Amino acid sequence: MKITLFIIAALCVLSSVMPFVASKKWWVRGFDFPHLQLTVITCSTFILLCFVIDPKNLLEWMILVFLILAIIYQLVIIFPYTLFAKKEIASTSRYGKGTSFTKLKAHRLHFLKTNFLNKIRNYALERNDNYGTKSRIYL
Repeated sequence: MKITLFIIAALCVLSSVMPFVASKKWWVRGFDFPHLQLTVITCSTFILLCFVIDPKNLLEWMILVFLILAIIYQLVIIFPYTLFAKKEIASTSRYGKGTSFTKLKAHRLHFLKTNFLNKIRNYALERNDNYGTKSRIYL
């Protein structure tokens, strides 16, 4: 069990260091995203290793130090996305209190649809003028 925990600890530390590698390969860039999962696994490994390490073995203490550094790094990355972090954008009441956001969204979608259909209609009319063919357009 001790060896398994050391292997997991090494993988956790390696996974925390991989985003610093300047490579564009997908398997390297894949380590940029699962910070929360890596933090949970690293914390669990750290807690379990605290129960099984030999207090006289310096190498095992070094592994614990590397795990602590990996946990700190992961927490620094995660912190801006938590409720405890300061908001970067101020709240706004642009639409007023009585206005429903879904009504405004529906109005915008209707406007975009109308604008798109007008572009199609104009394109079809230009095509009819250029080629001399007449086709009916029902929009």
